[in-house]
Amino acid sequence: MRIAIIGIGGIGGYIGSKLCENHLTKHEICFIQRGLHGKMIQKHGLVYKGKTTNTYKPHSVYETFENAGIFDIIFVCIKSKDLEQTIRSLQHNIHAQSCIITLLNGVSNAKRIQQLLPQHRVLQGCIYVSAAIEKPGVVQQVGGAGNVVFGPENGIIQTIDKKTLTLLLNANIQAKLSTTIQKDVWEKYLFICTFASITSRYNLPIGTVVRNKEYYQITQKLLNEVCIVAQAHNIFFTEDDKQAVLNLACKIPEHTPTSMQIDIYKGRTSEIDIFTEYIIQEAQKHNVQLPMHKKIYAELQEIITHEKKKNEK
Repeated sequence: MRIAIIGIGGIGGYIGSKLCENHLTKHEICFIQRGLHGKMIQKHGLVYKGKTTNTYKPHSVYETFENAGIFDIIFVCIKSKDLEQTIRSLQHNIHAQSCIITLLNGVSNAKRIQQLLPQHRVLQGCIYVSAAIEKPGVVQQVGGAGNVVFGPENGIIQTIDKKTLTLLLNANIQAKLSTTIQKDVWEKYLFICTFASITSRYNLPIGTVVRNKEYYQITQKLLNEVCIVAQAHNIFFTEDDKQAVLNLACKIPEHTPTSMQIDIYKGRTSEIDIFTEYIIQEAQKHNVQLPMHKKIYAELQEIITHEKKKNEK
């Protein structure tokens, strides 16, 4: 099969490195990555730093989809803001049986892709890995086991889904093909949305937030508000589920920041659109009130403006 990984950042770098390590002789592995990062990978290979540091060379690295050919399986690992533009560009690189798997952050990505590709197989998914581009050509993993959960939103498994599962398992990726993927994705989102908002607002790592009484109470309020929106989507979390999120945060290395926090304080475009902003927008659609998210969001807007100006100097 011809397999494309779109976006070789933290998520795409992990998936791409695993596929290159285990499947180069069986499948054609292609990276889609623009800019200097893509050029460095094309020239020297992808340097992936995990427990060990290794260099992986896919069959091809493309900056755009032009002349990239047709793909059978596509892993979408970009940021949310680029999703629609990327999928529109991809339309000439897929056939009727092509399968698209989204692994980027957020809970509505499969629906967004399906709206643009209504006749194609689109699978929702999420991955538990903490990694990022260290410098052009280099991705560093700092945490997470790399577990992947994916599946169709309607819960009906098809043959291509099973082939994708086999592909991932044979690449030594701990993967699960789920018939309840919406709940699975919301479970990850419950954690990451809550902590992306509060760590970004106060520019503090997760460990500090959960060990401070004042910030812990704010975290609980944010967590409860995300659950309210999830309930509006027929996703229900118990008090035990909420406590499990807080317990998990206490187990994470104390100085761990969130990616949204890092992006904001480096003056880069963050994923606030799929976290704090998305939750507020969904609450408005369902006529529910989220006072803590609204407060945090307004304060974050001022911080984002300030940090962008500071980093432009």
